[in-house]
Amino acid sequence: MVSLGKYPQISMKQAKAKQREYMDMLEQGINPSALSKLRKSSWQLSNLLEKLHWIGTLNIISIVRPLHKSTKTTPIQ
Repeated sequence: MVSLGKYPQISMKQAKAKQREYMDMLEQGINPSALSKLRKSSWQLSNLLEKLHWIGTLNIISIVRPLHKSTKTTPIQ
């Protein structure tokens, strides 16, 4: 089941347009509910990957920074 929206945030005209869109999708063999769930899970995965990227970046910085500070370079003579 797919929600068209809550009244009064969505007008009757908007709800009918959304219903027509869903009916068109069904005629093309597309399940609007499954598509909605797929989009939501895709967004959640994208959001998770972005968070993991930043966590990974922070972990690399926390590992490299102390190594960089502890490495003393001496000029070649």
